[in-house]
Amino acid sequence: MKELTFAALWAVFHEMLGAWLYLGLAAAVAFALAVVVLVIRERGVMYARLVRCYIIGLIGGFSGVFIAPAITLTSVTAAGGPADWVLLFLVWVVGAIGSTIVLYTLVGWIGLSRRQSVPVAQPALAE
Repeated sequence: MKELTFAALWAVFHEMLGAWLYLGLAAAVAFALAVVVLVIRERGVMYARLVRCYIIGLIGGFSGVFIAPAITLTSVTAAGGPADWVLLFLVWVVGAIGSTIVLYTLVGWIGLSRRQSVPVAQPALAE
C-alpha cells in the first residue's frame, strides 16, 4: 500500500472490523442526528452537562482500548512500534469522545422526557 487513499482505508477497516464497521457507522450517524436535534431543541449546548459527561467519558476511552482487541485481530500486548501506540492513543481518544457524545445525548433526552412528563403546577390567579 504505497498511497493512503479513502478506498485503501475503507478496505483496511472493513477487513479489521467486518460487520462491526457498518454497525458503528450507523450508530455514529444516529447519535450525530440525535445530538443535533437535542442542541436545537435545547437552544444550545448545556456546558455543565457536557463537563460531567466528559469526565465520565474518560472511562470510555480506556474501555475502548480494552474492547478494540476483542473485535479485531490484535491485542494490547502486541503493540510494539510507534504506530501501534499512536493507534492505541487514537482508539482511546475516539472512545472518550464517542462515549461523551453518547452520554450527553442520552442524559439530555432522558432529562427532556422527565421534564415533559412531570406536571407543572399552575400558579393561582389572584381575583
